[in-house]
Amino acid sequence: MFASIFQYHYNVFLSCYSSLFRSWGYNSECELTKRKEPAVDMPYHEVYKSVSDPSWLRGYAQKYGIKAAAREYGCSKNTIKKWIKDEAGTYKNKSRRPHNSPNKTSEELENKIIECRGLEEMGATNLKHQYDIGVAAITVYRVLKRNNK
Repeated sequence: MFASIFQYHYNVFLSCYSSLFRSWGYNSECELTKRKEPAVDMPYHEVYKSVSDPSWLRGYAQKYGIKAAAREYGCSKNTIKKWIKDEAGTYKNKSRRPHNSPNKTSEELENKIIECRGLEEMGATNLKHQYDIGVAAITVYRVLKRNNK
């Protein structure tokens, strides 16, 4: 009696939530199914860098669709759209360096730190306190390291 009531409630539960479970990667028996791994075993930017002409990526996307291509190559739909749109190959050559660095240490301060280090051979923390340098000790250390001092 108890088993049949349990089975009934279990079946009702599965019928209500089966689509939700499938979206999470479970099958109808609530067992986790193995998701399809991308065909390429490296990040999309590595794939894009390794290929001189990414027309085959565009071809795959045009043949099977953007979603399928994104799944196949393990990247987002927006990345596939970028590849399709980029006929001239300019995306590959675009610099990722920021246009400006507002928090960069000024050259005057860097020169002062280097000058102070030239006067006395001491560490970053001692230099900061001895010469009243208005930045953190780690900043002083990085400036020294960057300038091989």
